[in-house]
Amino acid sequence: MKACDLCLDLDGKPSSVPPHAGLAASGVGAFGVPGRNMQKVQDNWHCTDCGTWMFQGTEQGTPPNVWRAGERPADWPEGGEA
Repeated sequence: MKACDLCLDLDGKPSSVPPHAGLAASGVGAFGVPGRNMQKVQDNWHCTDCGTWMFQGTEQGTPPNVWRAGERPADWPEGGEA
């Protein structure tokens, strides 16, 4: 699947740049012990136009505070769509 121009343009931009209109919120990525020191590393987004997964990194993300395109999250149901 090929990323649309809007996803390509967002990839690598600072996380402070808002998501484009075709991105649907699809959860968060976090690490740590629940209820103790959980840290959010990214907000997960799924493009309803092209199907690309976009990740809006937090300060703890990799890379920090940057949008990046990537693979479907491992915990997303098989065949699941936003």
